[in-house]
Amino acid sequence: MQDEVRDKIMQYQQMQEGLQYFMIQEQQLKSKISESEEALKKIENYNEGKIYAIVGRIMVETKKDETIAKLKEDKDIAEVRLKSMERQEAKLKEGITKLGTELQTFLQQAQPTQGGN
Repeated sequence: MQDEVRDKIMQYQQMQEGLQYFMIQEQQLKSKISESEEALKKIENYNEGKIYAIVGRIMVETKKDETIAKLKEDKDIAEVRLKSMERQEAKLKEGITKLGTELQTFLQQAQPTQGGN
C-alpha cells in the first residue's frame, strides 16, 4: 500500500508541475493575443507612410493589408491554442482534485486512530 501511495504522490506532483506549465503557456498566449490586438488597432488606423515588419533579424517594408492579414491569422491561431490549452487545463485540474481526494483518503486511513482506551 505504501508503494501505491508513493506512486500517487509522485503522480500528483507531476500533475501540479504540468498545471504550472499550462498556466505559463496560457499567460504567454494571452500576451500574444493582446499584442496582436494592439498592433491591429494601430495599423488599421495608420494611414501615414510605409509599414515595416520584423522578419528574423531584419526589418522589411510590407503592405498594410498583408500585415493586417498576418496579425489576424497569428491572433486566431493563438486563440485556438488558448482554448485547447484551457480544455486540457480543466481536465488536469479535475485529475488533480480527484487524485488529491484519493491521497487524503489514503492518509486518513493510514493515521492511527486517536481516542480513549
